[in-house]
Amino acid sequence: MERQIKIIKLCDVMSLSNLSKTCIYRRVQNQLMPPPFSLGGRAVGYYEHEIKGVLSAMAAGYSDKEIKSLVVSLIEKRKQAADAFVSSIAA
Repeated sequence: MERQIKIIKLCDVMSLSNLSKTCIYRRVQNQLMPPPFSLGGRAVGYYEHEIKGVLSAMAAGYSDKEIKSLVVSLIEKRKQAADAFVSSIAA
């Protein structure tokens, strides 16, 4: 079953996490939260499933080191998914 991709804005991340904008930016900078990606112009978005995954890890008591590893893995999966998609349409 293919996962439906949902893109959310910073205000949604703030609502889901109950964290401030500054705290979210700090967590992104420290690789404890997945970074946003450009939607064009000045708009950015976050993948909802990535944010929920990190919040679940936090709730489960994962250490900062484990969460950082999860975030790195999520970013790598973004790249792999993009590469696979581009390859499939370029063929």
